Amino acid sequence: MGHPFDLVKVRMQASTSASTGVFSTIQKTFVSEGVRGIYRGVSAPLVATTPMFALSFWSYNMGKRVVQYVSQSSQGHGSNVATLSIPQTCIAGGLSSFPTVTIMVSKFLI
Repeated sequence: MGHPFDLVKVRMQASTSASTGVFSTIQKTFVSEGVRGIYRGVSAPLVATTPMFALSFWSYNMGKRVVQYVSQSSQGHGSNVATLSIPQTCIAGGLSSFPTVTIMVSKFLI
């Protein structure tokens, strides 16, 4: 959804004309390149962000499991923690950032 706006922003920044507006840039792009022109370049962000979000959801699930395991261990093995409290959810979310951040940082170090 946000990609056409990013394309328009980049084209406005690269434009030499000071009178280029958002709607005129969209109109010029649509007239000259059609609908495909508005979504030009969207494949690269999709290929990069889809696996990153998949990893983020997976690691959040693993973080919830870790928090539930620790909570059950501290309360005794007979208790069952069905839902997490807000602080526990925040800890699970924080744990989920480790795999994602590790991959994002490593691509800049290479």
